Amino acid sequence: MDPEAEFKRISNPYIVGNPIKSGEMFYGRQEEFFFTKRKIETGDKNYVIVFCGERRSGKTSILFQILSGKLGEAFLPVLIDMQTMAGLHNDGDFFGEIAQEICRTLKDSRVDLQDYTTRTLSEGPYKSFRALLDKVFALYPRKHLILMIDEYEMIEEKFNEGSLSPDVITFFAGLLESSCSVSFIFTGSRHLEQRQKIEFWRVLFGKSLYRRISFLSHEDTLRLIAEPVREVVAFDDGTVEAIYRLTAGQPFYTQVVCQSLIDHLNEVKKNRVEASDIEAVTEDILRNPLPQMIYIWNSLADMERLVMSVLAELQHQTEAFIPVAKLLRFLKEKDSGFAANKKVLITTLENLYERELVSKKEDAYRIPIELLSRWIRQEQSFWKIIHEMTPTVTVPQVGEISKHRMVKLGYALGGAVVVALGIFVATNILSKKEINPPSPTTETLATNLTSPAPLPEDLKITAADSNPAVAVTEKPVAPPKSEIREEVKKPPDLPARVMPGAIIVTWQPNAANLFFNDKLVDTESPAILDTLQAGEHLLRLEKAGYLSQEIKIVLAAGERKPVEIFLRKVPPAYLDIRVVPFADIYIDGDFKAKTSYFFTEVEPGRHVIKLAHASFGDTTWTIAAGSADTSRLIHNFLLKN
Repeated sequence: MDPEAEFKRISNPYIVGNPIKSGEMFYGRQEEFFFTKRKIETGDKNYVIVFCGERRSGKTSILFQILSGKLGEAFLPVLIDMQTMAGLHNDGDFFGEIAQEICRTLKDSRVDLQDYTTRTLSEGPYKSFRALLDKVFALYPRKHLILMIDEYEMIEEKFNEGSLSPDVITFFAGLLESSCSVSFIFTGSRHLEQRQKIEFWRVLFGKSLYRRISFLSHEDTLRLIAEPVREVVAFDDGTVEAIYRLTAGQPFYTQVVCQSLIDHLNEVKKNRVEASDIEAVTEDILRNPLPQMIYIWNSLADMERLVMSVLAELQHQTEAFIPVAKLLRFLKEKDSGFAANKKVLITTLENLYERELVSKKEDAYRIPIELLSRWIRQEQSFWKIIHEMTPTVTVPQVGEISKHRMVKLGYALGGAVVVALGIFVATNILSKKEINPPSPTTETLATNLTSPAPLPEDLKITAADSNPAVAVTEKPVAPPKSEIREEVKKPPDLPARVMPGAIIVTWQPNAANLFFNDKLVDTESPAILDTLQAGEHLLRLEKAGYLSQEIKIVLAAGERKPVEIFLRKVPPAYLDIRVVPFADIYIDGDFKAKTSYFFTEVEPGRHVIKLAHASFGDTTWTIAAGSADTSRLIHNFLLKN
């Protein structure tokens, strides 16, 4: 088109939110059509073909293209939308809906729904449905029936709620093994083998083929962007590629950006796409995030959100894939109190890769959809996610304390080991043979310290810090070799309410101050708080620049309870500066950018913002960022003469 021509209003052809039914706006997926046709038209076997993919990946649009005859005249495709079966109560309702859809699709008076309904009353749904299929095959002997079930997982949901019986799937398997020319196409998010009710689908495993429905190819995406409006819209060099970078070929996001772009062009009355138009549309989408973006985010676990946030931050600085080592280094350098674990990190990344939320190259990863990455960086920053995550306060069992802490605790408990052993030797004289006391291993200690015995009044025990040992004075007792007694001498029992217990506390950062029942514990991690009465105790950990943690511990009589506490740093505030027109932005005297939009993190406290413009001069503001500000502090500035 002529770029100098007068503005001509653009009819918006892009489709958002609904499946693509027309062939004019459907691009790509030729491999899926070729695969399906090749497998089914051979006629030697019936199949279940499962199109797997995430929400809004275009699975239903493929079914509508097949329904409109994309595979050719040799097929009879029938589309069954499981979402329309919300009110079904039994197998009869299910087959009745499919029978109605077959009759509606064929539009052949010889295939009568009323006849099916009448036979169902006397023969039941299975026999009458098979009779309906036999009639279809008799009328169309050279055609292959394809029953396409959209959102097949809903069959399993109906089974779980009792609306369908497992006989439905067994019946489908029988059809596939019969001489009937019938195949199925399912769409869903997972393979049959990955479903929770795996035994429900087992009879179809050997008959199933899978096709992953992913992003459009680069070529097909460029065609989708430019071809529908080629008569009325001109694209500047690089702008079509810029849209591709935003969406990575994800069909839903591509349609969204293109539809928004045409609306924008009509609003500003222009038929040429420039880089500034794409940026304006992008900013509008980021300010008003799509429901799909929010749905994806809400479906993620805490760790997945954290990893996505870190990836979004790091890939903003480079076009390269982000190595796992760099992710781990980022987490460590942030000093957030979050304990990074490489194995957990890689597992999380692989889960995100399976969902196509990240792409990978060897041991490096990246969020492919730039639009999603920018939204995460702007609205879901690292510190916001850290602040939202469940506080990391754990009460593990003794055997669950991490190895490096067990070593430290081993030194701290060394004296207690030998003391307990001394008590054991001194108070237990057995009768009929010489007793060798057990070696003070960690395993035996864990048992003996659970219910410590009281010290005899005439026994004094000491333990040196550097070389733990037992010193016995006043009335030492040694187990005789020859004395014979009938019973083991047992220490007197203490009432349950006075049985002493202990809390073993480890924490990070080590230099934080630990308060026990509001009294400062003057030591670094770990601390052993022993000779404690049963009941409720209060632990509080504090350090400047960190969010304090306070937890209540309920201690049973004689219980020894390990506790680990991790403090997180006070998150920074998020500063969002929007300036009209473009200006040089300074924060606390440091130049940041020349732009109309700037987003950054700032430490809590007062900050000075200076905006410099050649025509409007310098303007200065002072802002205050609170220590708990985890949402954006948005400042809009309009420069005036």
